[in-house]
Amino acid sequence: MKNTLLQLSILLCTLSAWAQNSTYRGDEFYATVQSLRDLDFGFAYKYGFNNSTYLRFDLLNASYSKRKLENFSMIDPNGTLLNVSEQVQSNYDLGIGIEKRKDFNEHMQFLYGVSAIAGRSGQTTEAITADDKVLTEIINTTWRYGAGLNLGILVRIVENLHLGAELIPKYMISTEKTEYIASAVISNQVQKAKQQDFYLSMNDVRFSLVYRFKR
Repeated sequence: MKNTLLQLSILLCTLSAWAQNSTYRGDEFYATVQSLRDLDFGFAYKYGFNNSTYLRFDLLNASYSKRKLENFSMIDPNGTLLNVSEQVQSNYDLGIGIEKRKDFNEHMQFLYGVSAIAGRSGQTTEAITADDKVLTEIINTTWRYGAGLNLGILVRIVENLHLGAELIPKYMISTEKTEYIASAVISNQVQKAKQQDFYLSMNDVRFSLVYRFKR
């Protein structure tokens, strides 16, 4: 029993010393801009098992907007002309994956990995008929899931601060539902659609300011 306890103590001390080894570079927190057009923001946390293997958690494409609209119209499923007054939009993607690293030199690292991704987009539109009698709320909801690759570089600025750039091509399956909810006699309508897409565009290039720290 004493030998077992002694061996366990030695093992714990060894693991503790390994975890505190100065050669371990540390975990990373990312503040990101994903879309060059819309400036969608995001965050990421990467947990380092060692200097070459990381577990990553991502919040991508997060955005929210609320705006008043004038001189904008649309047609509902019944063929009724609706004048749009207000529109609220929200969007986000969540990801989890494994990432590998390779040093190019003391200032630059290459990274590559795979991630599982799931997300939601929502849009709520308030509109009224041309005769200003019937208010209609149009709710559009899209759920999506799939997988993506992560290919990029990290460049060290100072000791714990880096710049990152990543290309994130991904394959996604999405399900979309649009509901027309009227305040009067116009009947409510629901439309559904499902599609599969492979995404690779400038909106899938992510730039990050990266802070590296040790646990």
